[in-house]
Amino acid sequence: MESELCSLFNHVNPQREKMRKMGLPFYSEPRTITTWRPCKAHGEDCTGIRIPRGGMARLRKLLKEHGLQHRVEDLRTEGEALPEGAIPDHLLELRPYQREMVESMAMKENCLIRAGTASGKTSATIALIAQLKLPALVVVWSGGLFDQWQARIQKELGLAKKDIGVIRGAKRVLRPITIAMQQTLAKEVDPALAAYFGVVVLDEVQRAAASSVYGAINPFPARYRIGVSADERRRDGKEFLIGDLFGEVAYEITKEKLVQVGATLDVSIDVLPTAHDAPWYGVPDVGKKLDFGRLLDELCLDEARNLQVLNAAHEAALAGEQVLVMSHRREHCVELARRVSEMGHRTGLLIGGADYATEFARARDGLLDGTLRVGVGTYQAVGTGTDLPGVGVAVAATPIAGNGPFFQQVRGRVCRKPDGKTAARMVYLWDHAVFGSHLKNLCKWNAEVRVQTGGSWVPGNEVVQRLKRGDKSVVL
Repeated sequence: MESELCSLFNHVNPQREKMRKMGLPFYSEPRTITTWRPCKAHGEDCTGIRIPRGGMARLRKLLKEHGLQHRVEDLRTEGEALPEGAIPDHLLELRPYQREMVESMAMKENCLIRAGTASGKTSATIALIAQLKLPALVVVWSGGLFDQWQARIQKELGLAKKDIGVIRGAKRVLRPITIAMQQTLAKEVDPALAAYFGVVVLDEVQRAAASSVYGAINPFPARYRIGVSADERRRDGKEFLIGDLFGEVAYEITKEKLVQVGATLDVSIDVLPTAHDAPWYGVPDVGKKLDFGRLLDELCLDEARNLQVLNAAHEAALAGEQVLVMSHRREHCVELARRVSEMGHRTGLLIGGADYATEFARARDGLLDGTLRVGVGTYQAVGTGTDLPGVGVAVAATPIAGNGPFFQQVRGRVCRKPDGKTAARMVYLWDHAVFGSHLKNLCKWNAEVRVQTGGSWVPGNEVVQRLKRGDKSVVL
């Protein structure tokens, strides 16, 4: 029985095998990732096993299979008692599916919410906190998300900024609702802090597989532990750690359903083939190097590609669209922003870090109030979690179509549906000589994909079929 229980929390590490097959050094990756721990529950003479909270359903199932009676001593806490009115009622009217989301979180208590970008999961989570009236901690991973949550709580609960707690860097101010940077919590969570909260929410929960995030969340004995994301699944396959931390998905609404109910816009994908080639790039065991950093350096310096990016942004801006251009590299963003500005468009930089904090806020606010036409930023800073509802066109200047969940989050930057916005489009530069499979991925993930070829637009699936037949003229 004990070995069976432990096996439920012994996870084969998929990243190790993936790296081995790619010819990369894999010895730093363990064969197995274990999330159970031995513990001495009542002194030296009594040993036990400590399992993560998200595995309780698996434990109950195993006990039932063995016909074993069990007793649960619930040591979770609802946190500090709050005075009447400390957490106001929610001010917004929720959509029916958002109300279902709130009900699911309240009922499950420890769970995941999988809801597409612009589904209103932030509003649903704030509504949950308002309903429970327990001290709540919202954990985020970026300064942009921190500021966004702060603004949303003020708007949706009518609180002043000073009434919202802050755990960020050296600053620690606890309030009935507190926002914390994950990096700050990862350093240390003292027992007094852990005991204060009855609700812990982690936004962008797909980052929870990192050991630092696991350490930041697991010490909290809060009764409610909620993880929210457009998709908690990860490219490295380690989402089992997220399940162990939070439990099962309690509610899901897909991007297709969101379009169907009118909550978001569908996003069409315009694919621009590039002439860039990197013959040295590929699988190491066939004599090539898988150095994505070097590849990015080359892509960012490719003048022909940069002109394609600039022309796409220029044409969209001339057509009256708000445009968001994204790249992996900060320096690339700075250069693209300079050149877009020289084309006559009011442009702002959206780059993370303290050195760009003032400019980031200026650019974000300018895009929100409509005084800026183009924003240029890194995927890290704005590719996920940043709300810019008026943006109608996103330009992906560097490749991301090898990672489905991440691509969908970036795509989500343009799917929001404020009044007056009727269409959303993403422009994707496709380095077909390097990433031949990216077009197939785009066609699989999106309903409407077209490729620019020979001065005209051809449906993406048609291009895939022509390439399969050996017709390379379609991308020349």
